[in-house]
Amino acid sequence: MLCLALLTREILDEAEKFIQCKDYLKSEYERAKKALLDGEKLPKVVFSGLKSIEKFFNEFASLNEISPLLTYPEDNYNR
Repeated sequence: MLCLALLTREILDEAEKFIQCKDYLKSEYERAKKALLDGEKLPKVVFSGLKSIEKFFNEFASLNEISPLLTYPEDNYNR
């Protein structure tokens, strides 16, 4: 019984860390996307970051938690 309680606690701790990371990714994604849609010049690495975040949410079947960009105006970046 003690092992089950400890394992459950460990799982809950890891789940909380995952949720915090996911929330952070969502906020950073939305911040970068807003800047992009507002016409701000962004480094090229931001585009790959946005795509990576979309891939992360897609792999966890949570793509509906963010509103993915359908196209990337990749000509709108600073090299």
